[in-house]
Amino acid sequence: MNEAFQIITFYEFKPMKNVGDLTGLQDKLKAIMAANEIKGTIILAEEGFNSTVCGRPEAIESFVSEAGAALGSEIVYKSSFHATAPFRKIDVKIKPEIVTLKRRVDLKAGIGTHVPPSKWNDVISDPATIVLDTRNDYEFKEGTFRRAI
Repeated sequence: MNEAFQIITFYEFKPMKNVGDLTGLQDKLKAIMAANEIKGTIILAEEGFNSTVCGRPEAIESFVSEAGAALGSEIVYKSSFHATAPFRKIDVKIKPEIVTLKRRVDLKAGIGTHVPPSKWNDVISDPATIVLDTRNDYEFKEGTFRRAI
């Protein structure tokens, strides 16, 4: 199977007031998506951005660079590939939240600590570590983490 389309997801909780007017940013991101033939959705809010988009791999690289500059961020994304494009349109939305939590995100509280895969077992073996297991039913049936809640 020829997997001609790259699908990327990325998000960041960060104060978006630094990048200016969200409506202006919305227009800029739509133009960047159109110029690179990228389809999918980007959600913008005062607390950050969240996105899943797709395009040809060579276009994704250019899009990430240009969108990152517009967002004032070094975009870190997860990637997969598919033979056909899963999205048909360009959509950049301005919403109250990038992830529906129905509560204000305190960006000053900081973010968690990134744990590289090589350190994962050490971290979850520490009795002071609390593991919050948020997997779905299927994933839970595949296995659990000792002492997870």
